[in-house]
Amino acid sequence: MDTEHLQASLRLSRGELDQAEAALESLLRGLARTSRAEKTTIGGALQRALEKVRAARRQLDLLEHSARAKDEPT
Repeated sequence: MDTEHLQASLRLSRGELDQAEAALESLLRGLARTSRAEKTTIGGALQRALEKVRAARRQLDLLEHSARAKDEPT
C-alpha cells in the first residue's frame, strides 16, 4: 500500500471512530430516560463498546505515528 493510500485510509478510519464514539457517548447520556434494569444492561454494553472504540483510537494513533515516521526522510 502506498503512503498516500495509507494516509487516506487512516483519515477515513479516524472519521469513523469519531462518529462511533460520539454516537456511543450520546446513547450513554440518553440512558437517563430509561428504567433502572435497562440502564444496567444497556449501560454496561455501551460502556464496553465505548472502551473498545477508545482502544481502537489509541491503536490508530500508533499506526498514524508509524506511518508519519516512515514518510520522513532519514
